[in-house]
Amino acid sequence: MDVDADMKNTKVNALFAQVPGTILPDKTYYDEGNQAGPKLLPIYAKMMTKLLQKTGYEKDEAQKIVDDTLQFDRLIVPWIKSAEESADYSKMYNPRKFNDFVNTSRYLDLAAITYSVIDVNPNLVILPEPAFFDHFNEVVNPDNFDLMKNWMKAKLVQRYSGYLSDEMRVLATTYSRALSGQKEPRNQAKSAYYLATGTFDQVVGLYYGHEYFGDGLLVTALPKTG
Repeated sequence: MDVDADMKNTKVNALFAQVPGTILPDKTYYDEGNQAGPKLLPIYAKMMTKLLQKTGYEKDEAQKIVDDTLQFDRLIVPWIKSAEESADYSKMYNPRKFNDFVNTSRYLDLAAITYSVIDVNPNLVILPEPAFFDHFNEVVNPDNFDLMKNWMKAKLVQRYSGYLSDEMRVLATTYSRALSGQKEPRNQAKSAYYLATGTFDQVVGLYYGHEYFGDGLLVTALPKTG
């Protein structure tokens, strides 16, 4: 979930409910006959097995988590848009009444989850990909709970490996480098720079504005950026 400007009235903010990302970069990579998907998934699986072992899991446990992750990932695929479909911006605006949204799931308290991250009572939720929420109970249910739990573990380890050690940072970029065709990982200094600026981008931007634009230009620019 995230809060962003309402597409039809940018003077107000709206609550958006997004779909989870898939392992492969586009839905079409999962199609039968696609040659890239079957080559990329083993790279991801090998990388994640190693990362999980480095966080303390035995090899068999790590492989089980990865297998479950791949299986849960497949459950998401039928209900998400391809990159081509997502490019149609006009079809991203699908407001749904909040009361209807929280009743989407028979198994999760979506109202409680929402109120844990925002402190207002929204009237609407915007769903860029409503098909996923129409089939939410087919993906998130007691039968798939263990799969989802291991999928979340894998996501967490992959996301935060860059904070744990430089060895894990490099290992965790194996899959993304395979996607981009980048042979070598970033060096440690450059990686640290991007990590810091990514975390403190607003602070860095404000400093840059004061330091290099001056207060006069900053006053002129601020109204234009909202």
